[in-house]
Amino acid sequence: MGDSVNHVGTVTAVAGNIVTVTLDDNNGDCSGCAAVMLCHPASGAINTGKRTITVEQHDNRSFRQGDRVKLHFSTMSRLSAICIALVMPCILLVLTVLLFPMLNFSEGLGALTGLCVVTLYYGILYIFRKRIRTIYNRLNIDYL
Repeated sequence: MGDSVNHVGTVTAVAGNIVTVTLDDNNGDCSGCAAVMLCHPASGAINTGKRTITVEQHDNRSFRQGDRVKLHFSTMSRLSAICIALVMPCILLVLTVLLFPMLNFSEGLGALTGLCVVTLYYGILYIFRKRIRTIYNRLNIDYL
């Protein structure tokens, strides 16, 4: 799988095709991962070191509470998440900052507008976070 993100965990709850997995490995620190908005680990588990991830399964496998599973996030999904979370805001900022002086506005106004555009972009991402998560959620679950 190359550069895919992999986690090992235990199924803690099953509701229809929604499976909740508590990560058992020590890779539960998601602070540096751009894909964190897609797999959405529970933030309340910071003190215990245990993170839970909710996965929507798309096949007919039946998982039970206590099953050991492996979660993996494909490289393409990871790159898409990085593009949405990091690359697009940078492009918007640079374009705005470069475009405003060309239109005879001050550089300061261009910088301020660039920050406003990036803030608006992240606000739109926040508003549509559930839809984005369902479109880009490529987190797969397999038995160990």
